[in-house]
Formats: sequence, C-alpha cells, structure tokens
Amino acid sequence: MERKDGNKTNSSRNCLQYEVPLGYSIEDIRPNGGIQKFRSAAYSNAPPLHSSNPPICKFFAIHCLSCVIYSRGSFIFPDHQPALHRSFSEEVAMLNEFFSDLIAEAYGIGDPVVPHRNWHIYSAMSGEGKPLMNGDDDGVTLEMCMTALEREKAAVFFKGSGKYRAQEMRNLSGISDIIPSHVICDFEFDPYGYSMNGIEGRGPAYSTVHVTPEDGFSYASYEAMGLDTGSVKLEDVVRRVLRCFSPGEFSIAVTCRGVARCRAVEDANVEGYTCQNIGNQELPGGWWVVYRNYSARNKECGVTTPPRP
Repeated sequence: MERKDGNKTNSSRNCLQYEVPLGYSIEDIRPNGGIQKFRSAAYSNAPPLHSSNPPICKFFAIHCLSCVIYSRGSFIFPDHQPALHRSFSEEVAMLNEFFSDLIAEAYGIGDPVVPHRNWHIYSAMSGEGKPLMNGDDDGVTLEMCMTALEREKAAVFFKGSGKYRAQEMRNLSGISDIIPSHVICDFEFDPYGYSMNGIEGRGPAYSTVHVTPEDGFSYASYEAMGLDTGSVKLEDVVRRVLRCFSPGEFSIAVTCRGVARCRAVEDANVEGYTCQNIGNQELPGGWWVVYRNYSARNKECGVTTPPRP
C-alpha cells in the first residue's frame, strides 16, 4: 500500500494505491504444505486487504480521499483462497463497501481462456474528475510476476545454515543493480525466502521484491512505482530484473499516462522470450495499463520506455 503524497512534483496526496504481491495471496496453500514458510517469505509486509481497509479508510477520511487503485495478478491456487479473496468480484464487492462515496470501476485484462494469466484492477475516484496523479507527474509503474525461476538463481535465496544473509542475497542475485540509486532495506527468511523495499534518495520512486525460491513453486515479484523514464529506462530495468531470476514465465503490467506512451511498450523485444498475451485498459484521468505475458522461447515482443507526451 502506498499513499501518494505531495505537490506538483509528486503524486496527489488524496490518492491511495494498494498492490497485492503478484500471483499469490497471503493465505496461499502449497500442494505439499509449508504455508507458514511461504507466507513469511512473500508476505511479511502485505496485510490482507480486508484487515487493511478499516484503518486505511479511517486515516484517509481526514484527508478527503478522492481516488483508490487496487491491483493484483491471478492467484495460482484460487480455490484455496480465504473468504473475501475467493474471486475478484468478491474483492470488488468488499471494496465498494469501504469506498461507497467514490465512483468505482473494475477491470480484468488478459485472456479469459487462460485464467491464470490475467491482471485485475479496481479503480475508484470522486465525481470531480481529478486525474489519478498530478498533471506534471509522468512517473511510470512497473509490476512483474515471475514463476519457474532458474534453479541456480533461486538457490541464492536459501539461507541454509547461515550461508547467505540479506545483503549477500541482494548482491549475488544482482538485485542491488536493478536501480542502483535506490536505498534498500531487505530481509532474509529462515530457511529460505527474501523480501526487499527500496526508495529513491531524491524523489518519489520506490521498488519492492519478494522471492519464494522452492523448487517446483519458485516465484518472484518486482514492483517499481514513480519511475522517471527520462533517467531510468524501462527496458533496462526489465532486463536487469530478468537477469536476477531467469524465469520460465513472467508477466508485466505497466501503468503510464497516455495511450500513446503505453502502446510503445508493444514495440520492443525481450530476448529469449515469446509474448503470448497482450491487453490494454484505460483508467480514469488519462492513465493506461498495458499487460503482457511471456514464456521463455524466442525473441518476439517486449517492453520499451514510453516516449514523453
């Protein structure tokens, strides 16, 4: 959850954005058990949506909340989710109760024939027609969900008998090189798993990483918000993230201002991967979300830095 803060160089102070760590819910169940280990590694800083909303609403009632965004990927084990998270429509109904004073829309992007490769977005805003972010803020949000990590890459995130600590995991994996200017606070889990939060020293940008490295269920997520694509090229960030994990499959959701900028995402290549699914969705305030799915095969399509308006 991120409350946007600020002035003409930052996001609107009355807009709330909440992203679930991609692909899984906080209560996911593995076929071979191990729920506590997985839950600790991937969701140390992600409280369930239904328990987060009451204090969030209480806080923002004082600050005249005018827009809300909630987004997540498809749950890998949807049939095992707890009440209020068994389907996106169930989550939407809950969110509508919390934000009844706002005008809400719910969207699903992806291929309905392949339900585990979809992106879900809930957007609610006041009737004043305010943009999601200030007009001078052209920051881009990048969200990546990766599965089937390469074993050698995933092995870095096993603590074992004190073999690796968080800083070593960060450096050995290459996470520290994704956006070198970010100040990182990270944590290793016992016996395996990793979580990281990074923030730009000067500016509103932040990034997060969550890794669950178990063979057969390996998963990593990366999110960066408020990226200034004038100084950080989106394609370079994606390339560095993939270098850290070498996933067999991954998805990307890019949120940016203006359809022309977002459609530029369609024109580049991710080497070694085939783009299998493409979807675009307009949000209130002139913002767009572009969603892509990839499998490790050939060089087909990918992500590039959107041009400035």
